[in-house]
Amino acid sequence: DEWLVRLPWLSARTSDNFRGPIRTVGIHDPGILYDLPSKNLDLVVKPHLIPYVLFGLERGVAMEWWTLLVGSWLGVALLLRKLKAPPGVSFASGFLTASSSGLLWWNITSTFSIIAYFGLATASLLTALSAQRRRDSLLMSALAGWLAACGLVVIYPPFQVPVLLTCVVVVACAVVDRLRSSDRGTVLLCLTVTTLGSLLLVTGYIGAHWESLKMLNSTAYPGHRRNGGGSANVYSFFGSAFDWFSSNRQVAEVNGTNQSENAASLPFLLPYLLRSEEH
Repeated sequence: DEWLVRLPWLSARTSDNFRGPIRTVGIHDPGILYDLPSKNLDLVVKPHLIPYVLFGLERGVAMEWWTLLVGSWLGVALLLRKLKAPPGVSFASGFLTASSSGLLWWNITSTFSIIAYFGLATASLLTALSAQRRRDSLLMSALAGWLAACGLVVIYPPFQVPVLLTCVVVVACAVVDRLRSSDRGTVLLCLTVTTLGSLLLVTGYIGAHWESLKMLNSTAYPGHRRNGGGSANVYSFFGSAFDWFSSNRQVAEVNGTNQSENAASLPFLLPYLLRSEEH
């Protein structure tokens, strides 16, 4: 999917100068189909696609890759720092997340971008809640709303739902803690700016792609999948670090095996988590 499908589409978008719909077998909306770049307002909520428009296909692929890789690393690291984790634990955990075998194997924008945008959005909102000046709270809340919108329009529920739920729990805990030591006006201001900013951007995106989203909803979800994809189970996260046969179950396969997507990075995090508990 990553190279045999998306790369030719990116090449076609470059040839079309990133304008208009995709015309292959039928007519397709590039803003919905595989997160493809277009010269329109979609780039406001898809900034990782801007390099394609500015620098072309080859540099665009490279810059998108590094932007999302570094973004997912910083998203995890900065969020953990806001949660008072030690710097070593935070940045090592971010690095292990961004470089995990499963994530690198599934190296599509739908995975890296969700971790990056939601992680950075949550860290920004936590910064807004703890800011001493109202101007700083407003700026960081607006940034959090924009980043959250960027994550919401990726349209990949298998990653969006668990990551978003985790971030919501973190924010809820921070809000409760902040209410005990700060005026409710500051907390309400931060949540309002973040929520309204995110809703405004997401609503604009949905409005621009309403017909395509309706078609997608009536075909893919709740459609009946006729292939073996999308069947990974959560226990794969608890497998061995570089898993070939030790888990004894192939939850997703390519040519009969899949040693990389079935690999688990969670065991690497345990020593760091235990170390952080000591502090």
